[in-house]
Amino acid sequence: VVEKLGPKPPEAGGRSSSPDRVWAPSYSEFMAWRNTNKRMQLNCKSISEERERRSRKGVLVVAKGFDASVPEGCTPGKHVFHLESMLRDHFSSCGKVKSVCIPHVRPASTIKRYAYIDIWGKGVEEKALQLNGTEMDGHKLVVTLPLRPMKKTRRRALKNDRYRRSEIMIVRGYDTSLPRKIIMRALGKHFSSCGEVLEVDVVPNQTYPKARNHAYVDIYGEDAKEKALQLSGSDMGGFKLVVEKLGPKPPEAGGRSSSPDRVWAPSYSEFMAWRNTNKRMQLNCKSISEERERRSRKGVLVVAKGFDASVPEGCTPGKHVFHLESMLRDHFSSCGKVKSVCIPHVRPASTIKRYAYIDIWGKGVEEKALQLNGTEMDGHKLVVTLPLRPMKKTRRRALKNDRYRRSEIMIVRGYDTSLPRKIIMRALGKHFSSCGEVLEVDVVPNQTYPKARNHAYVDIYGEDAKEKALQLSGSDMGGFKLVVEKLGPKP
Repeated sequence: VVEKLGPKPPEAGGRSSSPDRVWAPSYSEFMAWRNTNKRMQLNCKSISEERERRSRKGVLVVAKGFDASVPEGCTPGKHVFHLESMLRDHFSSCGKVKSVCIPHVRPASTIKRYAYIDIWGKGVEEKALQLNGTEMDGHKLVVTLPLRPMKKTRRRALKNDRYRRSEIMIVRGYDTSLPRKIIMRALGKHFSSCGEVLEVDVVPNQTYPKARNHAYVDIYGEDAKEKALQLSGSDMGGFKLVVEKLGPKPPEAGGRSSSPDRVWAPSYSEFMAWRNTNKRMQLNCKSISEERERRSRKGVLVVAKGFDASVPEGCTPGKHVFHLESMLRDHFSSCGKVKSVCIPHVRPASTIKRYAYIDIWGKGVEEKALQLNGTEMDGHKLVVTLPLRPMKKTRRRALKNDRYRRSEIMIVRGYDTSLPRKIIMRALGKHFSSCGEVLEVDVVPNQTYPKARNHAYVDIYGEDAKEKALQLSGSDMGGFKLVVEKLGPKP
């Protein structure tokens, strides 16, 4: 299915054609959306930075003097939850109470007579210290700051103690087509009324193929289990949730298991083993990503001169520039990963500049690149040097905009729209990497263009990028056939 992108043509009599047919926005609409989206991303970044700045104003205070005696008919564990709930309400006027913890409580031990309270907000320290001497349940509180900053090991011990006393619930019935992060955020918000949500885990398909519809919610607080079970059958985004207490699968009479169509979660011990393994994997992935980032900083920008810039007969300057950049990319490929090759400021009718900027990433790139000084490329000796001074941001931006102006924007349909946006963008970037350098991938969100949710835009820079990309129309990507078209006004 190959069409030219543009507005939907009206039928005879001014009526539109079938409403089931999906059309993409025009090029001008798309560019306006992309510019707006970029501004929104910058605004969101500044907002997130401001939120992070505010969040650093958290204060940890110590409260003493409350009645720690356990009433008759109550266990120490339940009374601790009650005390922490009372302290949370007492200090709620100071700011956002993130956590209240009476540490190291064992089922048969006496309750500690002090609590750590973590409060976030503006002017928290002054407001919290003003509560020194106030009464709570007939007892005067003593509110102070810690004598010295709490060590990481102590914080970790308090956190582990809260996890040990939390209730782990299993949740099913939510919309599984949503991205994992959105599911976790929505479940955390949905169960916040039950207590403090310590963690939300969605088991990936690779570990438990039959448990892909399950999520685990750690809730800490008074009567957390009962409150969470009351939310079974509640609505979350148009889906009814099923909430159960995590535990082993009960066997049927005769020792046989229940219907194989019914999905059960792994036992508590299996889940905890998976979670501990998952934590180690996350730490390993973090160290790997940090190592990759460290290596990626070893990029070097070199300047190559001396190549033949004369345009052959029957060829345009723009096409010859792509050909030269492709030759330079191949020539410097032995030095490392060539991220970009750019002969700057090329206009359709101008002469070609006789120098190129080459960005190479890897180990020992600078020495390897300078060793190519004096080598021949297409019968001409190259002069390879480093820039005399670091390139300014305005210059880099000008080079980047020049490459965007000469790139080909393709419209792609037919991929799996149930996948998260980031995965779609990454998959399309990898799929079209054979056509040239993929500068950007944009997936139009549903809120802006409800009928264009199946469209993505891919910016490709390189020699014959348009023809190579069109050849991928009908190719397979994850079991789905892609439809590739050139972006432009409908004739």
